Amino acid sequence: MCYRVSDDFRASLGVPPSTRYLQQIVRPVLGVLTEKLEDVSFMSVPNGLDSLCVERNIGTYPVQALSLNVGGRRPLGVGAGSMALLAWSSDEERPRLIELQRDRLSLYRPTVEEIATEVERSRELGFTDLPGFVAKGMSGMGIAIRNPAGEVLASLSVAAISDRLSGERRDLAIKALRSARDEVEKRLRLPAAQVADAIA
Repeated sequence: MCYRVSDDFRASLGVPPSTRYLQQIVRPVLGVLTEKLEDVSFMSVPNGLDSLCVERNIGTYPVQALSLNVGGRRPLGVGAGSMALLAWSSDEERPRLIELQRDRLSLYRPTVEEIATEVERSRELGFTDLPGFVAKGMSGMGIAIRNPAGEVLASLSVAAISDRLSGERRDLAIKALRSARDEVEKRLRLPAAQVADAIA
C-alpha cells in the first residue's frame, strides 16, 4: 500500500513543488521495489537538517518494520534513507551537516561519531546498510537518488526485521535498490513527455 501525499499536506511539510514530479517518477519504482522484497520501502527527501519521508509502500510480509510514517522526520544520518541523503551530500556540506546533528540526537541511538563512521562506510559500499543502527532487531538499507548534475534529490530505502536483510536477502536488497536507483535516474534524464508515458 503506497501512501500518497496531497499538495496541501506537502505544502504543510515544507516540501517544494518540484518534489511532486520526482514523486511521480519514484512511486511506481517504489512499488516494484516493495513487490520484490515484500518489506516496507520509503522515499525520503532532504529538508534542512532532517530527512523527510514523503512516500511509504507497505509490503506483504506479515511483519513489517513501519519505522516511519509519511511526513515523518529524522535527523540526517539516522536511518538508512536519511544516511543516504547525508552520505552523498556535497563534500563541502557533509562535515557541517554531521556536526550540526550533535545536539539533536538525544532521542536516538547513534552518536555523531557513529554517524560519521557509517557515512564513510556507506560511501565505500555505494549504499547504506544499517543493521540495528536505529532500533535493535531492525535493519535498513538505502541508496541515494541524484540528478544528472550529481546533486542528491532523494533516497530510496527498505526496512525489515534484521533476519530479512541478511545473507542472500541482503544481496537481493542491494540488487533491488540499485535497480530502482538506476531506473529513477534514467527517467530523470528523459524529457517530461517520455516520463509521463513511462509511468502511465
